[in-house]
Amino acid sequence: MQTLQAFRKIFDPHLAAVLKKRTQATGKFTSDQDVKNLVEYASALTLSGGKRVRPYLAWTMYQAFDGKKSNAVLDTLAALELFHIFGLLHDDIIDRGTTRHGIPTTQYAVATRLTKQKRRGDLPHIAEGQAILLGDLIFAWVTQLLHAPQFNTTITQRVSSHFYRMVDEVVIGQMLDVDLMTRVSASSQLVNEKMRLKTASYTFVRPMQIGAALAGASSSTDRFCEEFGIALGLAFQIQDDLFDLILPAKQLGKAAFSDLSNRQHTVFTQYIFDHGTSTQKKQLAHLFGATLSEKDRSKIKTLFTDSHALAHGEQLMNKQFDIATSAGQRAKLPKNAKQELLDLVMYIRHRTL
Repeated sequence: MQTLQAFRKIFDPHLAAVLKKRTQATGKFTSDQDVKNLVEYASALTLSGGKRVRPYLAWTMYQAFDGKKSNAVLDTLAALELFHIFGLLHDDIIDRGTTRHGIPTTQYAVATRLTKQKRRGDLPHIAEGQAILLGDLIFAWVTQLLHAPQFNTTITQRVSSHFYRMVDEVVIGQMLDVDLMTRVSASSQLVNEKMRLKTASYTFVRPMQIGAALAGASSSTDRFCEEFGIALGLAFQIQDDLFDLILPAKQLGKAAFSDLSNRQHTVFTQYIFDHGTSTQKKQLAHLFGATLSEKDRSKIKTLFTDSHALAHGEQLMNKQFDIATSAGQRAKLPKNAKQELLDLVMYIRHRTL
């Protein structure tokens, strides 16, 4: 989408500069090159990919209320993106991921280096510990960026309120997600709750509210952000789960069928558990937690197609896209801001990843 591309031309150089400043400052604390390299891996991971949806949505709402470009605002948007990287570092450990944005995940890169150096100890465990610590360091950078005295008290309080609510929601959502991975079955209510917390609020609602707060918009704008953001967020997550089932690993940039391998409950799996035949339920239970690859694609496609799980999930997804579109059309925002949000709905709706 052109507006997102234009935003990235402004934002990505600023994000790179923030990372350079933080890594250089932190790197002065040690003379050990391996630790320096680990800290610098934050930049490699952040700048190697990512859609920048969260800072873009904040920027769109900020500009909707006549917000002007400033380093202080871009720092806040950088904090949003770095918090996302913090979450991905921990998420990759939970999911035992080996690639992220087309490069090795942090723990995998560290484990590979330690093995080549013939280090001692439980190297995979140590590598995970280093990834956790890097995530903690990045979260410290986030709080430094957020709490710099750059805005008046009212704006700072509103931004902080939205941000820390977002933190609470996404962490609770992740806890729920991890807990569900241990269950034989879930429920549609819990799957929906997980999507609202982990994706809708985290990726859409709170970033939009933060952008509006930065511009000093009235709190009444928060209600629109909720309506639009929850619908688009639910559609986005269902779409992501769909991609995990239908796209090849090379296009995904991660292992094939990782949701099934990690026992992730989605609207697609839940439909089979709720409405599938006994044979289909057994087939799905056998796939949960299994090591899967492209050779399993045919039987997985057959299961999710014949059970009508794919059709059901796509119907839910399209309904939420329609709700988001309707909310965007009714929004009491400047015409250009409304159009950007509607363009974003179309961009996400028709994306291939």
